[in-house]
Amino acid sequence: MIKILHRRGRARLQRVGLNLTTFAALTFFANAATAQNGVPLDRYEPTAPGDHLFASPDTAIDGDMVPTAALTFSYAKNPLVLVQQGSTEQLGRVVTDQLTLHGQFGIQLKRRLFVDLNLPLTALQDGEDLTRGNAIFSAPQDAAINDVRVGARLALLESDGAIPGASVGFRLWLPTGDPDQLTGGDVVRYGASVIVGADTPSYVWSASVGRRRQQNIGLDGLLGSDVSFTAGIAAKLGMFQIGPELFGSTVANSKIEAFTRRGSRAEVLLGGKYRFGPFTAGLAAGPGLTRGVGTPAFRVIGQFAYAPERKKPEVSAEPQVVKRDRTVTQLGGGIGGEAVGGAGGAVALAADGDEDGDGVLNSADACPRVVGPNSGAKPGCPPDQDGDGIVDSDDKCPNEPGVPSDDPAEYGCAVDTDGDGIKDPADACPRAQGPKAKDPKKHGCPTSVTVTGKQIVIAQNIKFATAKDTIQPESFPILQQVATLMNDRPEITRVAVDGHTDNVGREKNNLSLSQRRAVAVIRWLIAHGVDERRLEARGYGPRRPIADNKTAEGRAKNRRVEFQILKQSPKGKAAWKDGPVVQ
Repeated sequence: MIKILHRRGRARLQRVGLNLTTFAALTFFANAATAQNGVPLDRYEPTAPGDHLFASPDTAIDGDMVPTAALTFSYAKNPLVLVQQGSTEQLGRVVTDQLTLHGQFGIQLKRRLFVDLNLPLTALQDGEDLTRGNAIFSAPQDAAINDVRVGARLALLESDGAIPGASVGFRLWLPTGDPDQLTGGDVVRYGASVIVGADTPSYVWSASVGRRRQQNIGLDGLLGSDVSFTAGIAAKLGMFQIGPELFGSTVANSKIEAFTRRGSRAEVLLGGKYRFGPFTAGLAAGPGLTRGVGTPAFRVIGQFAYAPERKKPEVSAEPQVVKRDRTVTQLGGGIGGEAVGGAGGAVALAADGDEDGDGVLNSADACPRVVGPNSGAKPGCPPDQDGDGIVDSDDKCPNEPGVPSDDPAEYGCAVDTDGDGIKDPADACPRAQGPKAKDPKKHGCPTSVTVTGKQIVIAQNIKFATAKDTIQPESFPILQQVATLMNDRPEITRVAVDGHTDNVGREKNNLSLSQRRAVAVIRWLIAHGVDERRLEARGYGPRRPIADNKTAEGRAKNRRVEFQILKQSPKGKAAWKDGPVVQ
């Protein structure tokens, strides 16, 4: 904490410049009437437990109710050095060494939200007291609690291979630190950030930009609000990963110009992590790139984290062999072969008699290398009720034949080849999309309404009264099929009902008529159970003919209503969003 003895000494110190590795040194420039609060010297914000990189956070949240924890340390060399303004002459190394520990705890919720708590502690500080005229800057020497951080990350878009995902982060810094020890500033800080990145089998990358708001606690706002940035990439080499990162910030207020040497800081790291089971150990180090506020000469970071990794089930031609104790209980004269010794009736089977040790001899064991009961059609094999080759313990649908799947929740379950929402065993037409039906022979088979590409195709045109938007009753059945299909297919989230006319009459009148007819169809569908958030009406009049308007047959084809699928999502109802019904 700076001790300001009188204004003459303070004025002299105001002529002292900063080596921009300095942070708390800015408290020399206090208000003339009152001493300035201390400031948090360590500006490194560790990523959450389980994230791939050290400074740039992930976008993905993989689990539901999955707890995580980590212990992270950050060592900074010479984070607070003062030099004479306009030269390289050092006035003193106020803080030469600083070690900060971060106790981190978090929980993943619904693969969508991650909430975390960071309890930091500056465990070690060392430096030299600086005397300048009649002012003294005492170097902090004691361990002290830092500002506690509470954060949340909300996933917006999931990464799909090299296609990046996106999330937003929120963070609150509580003023729990000790200003005298340069671990807090006695002000509440809060911020938000946008994160993008991708996770592939061979590499992972992420980048973020954020805005932090806080009360100014240094000269001219140098320690006030700022804009932060991070970026990093790492190559995956089995359970090990390695790669570079860049992180830093620049001031964001009206007093200091952003992206200047005085108002910016940046650091670079080269780090690696190694995963073993649910645990991860990592180490990173790197120099300060600029002489900006808060940048040490170099920094070393270490982390040990617990963060279970979501794994997909592995498919193999043969189940894993399970080793067992080769002793069994002797019943009567033993279980085949020759029994060898053993008090209390315990005998050991010959090593080549029961390879998997499940009590079924190799000669009678249908699965001699896999443990299983001596029962069923295949003695010695694990239970497989549906006979699909996937044992019940791994099969998520043990009562119906299925196939392996990359989705753990669908492993061993039947597939839906045509994507109509009806699994193949129950689908009478597994390779052609169709709606549900009470008749098993028609269940899942195409009707007069089908999905083809990005269009709901109807076998006959919707009929209207001449020059009006009144729907003829003979078209009600086909509209009912459209409504049934949409209600059975919630993944179809947005459909445009397009009205078209022939070219007879004025174009303006035809445009209006086609729009009104599209709206009439939407009203009918809504009245019969289709959610209005999934529908919008468009009128094109005669502008998009599909046949020659010079013939009666062509004009009849052009007078039509089409259903264009604009959006689809596996989230179903959760993806239905309000939008304008009339375009």
